[in-house]
Amino acid sequence: MMHEDLATELNFPDYYGKNLDALTDCLVELEINDPGLVLVFSRFDTLGEETRDTLTDIFDHASRAQLSLGKKMIGLLQVDDPKTTFSPIQYSIIWNSKEWLDSNRLKK
Repeated sequence: MMHEDLATELNFPDYYGKNLDALTDCLVELEINDPGLVLVFSRFDTLGEETRDTLTDIFDHASRAQLSLGKKMIGLLQVDDPKTTFSPIQYSIIWNSKEWLDSNRLKK
């Protein structure tokens, strides 16, 4: 379902292969208009850890590739589980300032 949703929302070409390699290619080649593109992924914690790690690597790679062309693409990852962790890419993914402290994320 993720691949179908991305293909629809981002208007991927009909030949989109609906796999992670094709996703990387399409995000890198995506036409981005000014001021840029923000991709918001809700409930990212429902994906398996390996899938989350792979997708964050893909988003990071595509964002940097777009930036090298002067285009801005930002990925925002929303999670419901306050204990969700991310493997480092080339820098650490950090919580926003309102959720920086564990006590602000833990359900009461």
